[in-house]
Amino acid sequence: LKGSFDQLSAPNWPHKQRPGTNTGHMARLTRVFLMAGLSKLAAAAAAAGGPQRRSCLAGAAGEGEADCPAEALPRWSQDHSLFQLDRSRGSLAVRSARGAPGGDLSLLNASEAQAAAGSAAWSCSPSAITRRRRAETMCSCRRRFGSAELPSGLRCDEVANVIVQDAAPPSSCVPSQVTRRRRAEAMCSCRRRYGRAELPAGLRCDEAANTIVRDAPAGPPPAPGPAPPPGAVIGWHPTAQTKSAGLWCQVGLPAAGWSLKSCPTSGSSTMLKVLTYNLYWWNLFERRHGNGQSAGRKIARTSGPEQYDLMGFQECDHMGRILGDAKDQGLSGDYGLANGGRALAIAWRRSRFTWLAEGKADVGEDDRSQYYGKRSAQWVRLHHRNGQVIFFLNHHGPLPVSWGGGCTGSTTSYNILRVIAENAHVGDVIIVVGDFNAEAHSSRIRALDGYLNRVFSGSALGGVDHILSNCAASSTANLGKGGSDHDALSAVFRI
Repeated sequence: LKGSFDQLSAPNWPHKQRPGTNTGHMARLTRVFLMAGLSKLAAAAAAAGGPQRRSCLAGAAGEGEADCPAEALPRWSQDHSLFQLDRSRGSLAVRSARGAPGGDLSLLNASEAQAAAGSAAWSCSPSAITRRRRAETMCSCRRRFGSAELPSGLRCDEVANVIVQDAAPPSSCVPSQVTRRRRAEAMCSCRRRYGRAELPAGLRCDEAANTIVRDAPAGPPPAPGPAPPPGAVIGWHPTAQTKSAGLWCQVGLPAAGWSLKSCPTSGSSTMLKVLTYNLYWWNLFERRHGNGQSAGRKIARTSGPEQYDLMGFQECDHMGRILGDAKDQGLSGDYGLANGGRALAIAWRRSRFTWLAEGKADVGEDDRSQYYGKRSAQWVRLHHRNGQVIFFLNHHGPLPVSWGGGCTGSTTSYNILRVIAENAHVGDVIIVVGDFNAEAHSSRIRALDGYLNRVFSGSALGGVDHILSNCAASSTANLGKGGSDHDALSAVFRI
């Protein structure tokens, strides 16, 4: 009571700040604090062990349960939940006296709590809820626990309306375990649950079964097989470990020790100059009508003195148009052309190469958040007049930029490696160029870095244009945009 009057006389209370406060207001304030003080005294008396309170909580021995009004039942310490089990002291536990949801709650002693430690569930009784809202709606374990995580080993059984021990394996999804405020069934899709984020180590998404599954324990890496003889196809012999399992782009991972970083050597060397250029066709040519042949001028003025031997173009809808603009601006020589579809094109200098083979394959796909379709890699295999064979691959990568997961991330890179291994021959010089729509830190480029030498990267749009090879480049250059939104990049190899 003294504390209540001390608060009334505190200097920050309204009647101290506003002169003329009426006495009726003072009387009401005094009555409020008097009642608060009396309530504290009553609570202290009950805690001291009054007989009515004791019998209400524990019940008379041998007389069954006590018939307690809801307001007489104890409140539990609360943070995000309505009921909590005191595990540290083991002195309190909540159980259903009738063994079924909705039964009255009773208080157990320490020994009973320990015996009930193996109980499969907690129950909720509307009569025991004293918060100021509808008691019935508070018995949903979703509402009781909100968005907070349940303690380890427990989950919310929405059907039975109880918290139960989780016996399900960590690799499976049960709709009743999903507590987000959306359709539970839709949340059991491993793609939807995990989005673009990488899964924890040892887990992968089984799209066919629609679950997250645990990979088999990794054994010792298999020994790499014997190297194929010179002139034979490199070959693709993946392990049982896969990326994007269950999707059309699923691909096996190469064995430990497999690499494409070995550059063939011979007694003589020849200069080889390559170009990669995203032409930004829809804007530069369709909206700006070529911008005064700015891209062609960029190619012609940067080609000499060596002249471009190989050129890879992305977002190129008409190969004849861009080469015509370049020749108008001074590019010399006759070029063979390979149309790779999906706005990909390759040109090679006829006077230096003989065509051997060409092909294309889908290696990735845009994410649905920025979807234009599947993404391809096109390649040509050419015999240089000095005797060396060149395997040249051109690629335009999936969107969004640097995205991971599904058919957008490192799966795209492993499919590119598979295309190379299935079509390039032992002893070929391998050169890979393109707009990968992936920055150097992305999973796509990191995967390629493990098997090829990245000799140069652009800077436009975060650096998404790259040149890779099994050989080292003797010189590289960023040529600028020339009206595009990408850098034109060049590299010179000595083969």
